[in-house]
Amino acid sequence: GAPAGIDAGMWFLVAEFGAFVAFAVVWGAASDALGRRLPLVVVGALGGAASYVALAALPRFGLGFDAVLAVRVGGGALTIGAFSLAITSLMDLRGGNGRNMGTAGLAIGLGAAIGSVVGGALADMNTFYPVYAGAAVLAAAAAVAATVDEEAIAEARRGDGGEGRLSGDDGDETGVGFRAVLDRTRSTPGLLVPLAFGFIDRLTAGFFALVGVYCFQDPTTFGLSAAGAGATLALFFVPFALLQAPFGSLSDRIGRFLPVVAGSLA
Repeated sequence: GAPAGIDAGMWFLVAEFGAFVAFAVVWGAASDALGRRLPLVVVGALGGAASYVALAALPRFGLGFDAVLAVRVGGGALTIGAFSLAITSLMDLRGGNGRNMGTAGLAIGLGAAIGSVVGGALADMNTFYPVYAGAAVLAAAAAVAATVDEEAIAEARRGDGGEGRLSGDDGDETGVGFRAVLDRTRSTPGLLVPLAFGFIDRLTAGFFALVGVYCFQDPTTFGLSAAGAGATLALFFVPFALLQAPFGSLSDRIGRFLPVVAGSLA
């Protein structure tokens, strides 16, 4: 029941990414209310793993593409909790935020590079092998997150003269949501710059992830196998990953503005 051509891939991505947008703030608000991040990271990662298993099981029950999209929405709503809160947790660590975020970018980029190659190779063997592999990786991430001691991180922050609270937890009772984000943007117009950059960057990435991969595998253009398309994606993601940490450290020394402008122009 899936649409023909590129439309199926489009809706497959939109279902998950739309849930990312809708639920990222919800997870952030839940984290602030709970005063902890890692338990929610574990829940989100396990939920995402379960969604991949459910996705692979749908054909056995004769369910159509609408059910696939519904599972993708649920999986996206859960996975973004693990992803966004894991990234936010880096702000609770010692060291410059640029270096910490650069390290996160290194992990994300290398994961995308390796996942592109391995996922493509698995897809050539069986359509559902990458789905099962994704579920296994998310379950492993949940297991690792469950071993992290947030209290030790808080103690380290107190030892460095910090307040021992999660970053962003300033103790007030102000509600957190889209309205609060918009209010903060209005009161701090400078936030529009990184927000606009992030939107344009992800817009480009989303376009490439859909159209680029489709063109790589389309017999009328390049006609690559899934493994070949994955290897081609890795050519982008490897330098993307390796330059994250050094540029993050550089931004701690010279500020964020110049690296953002230079990277955008490049």
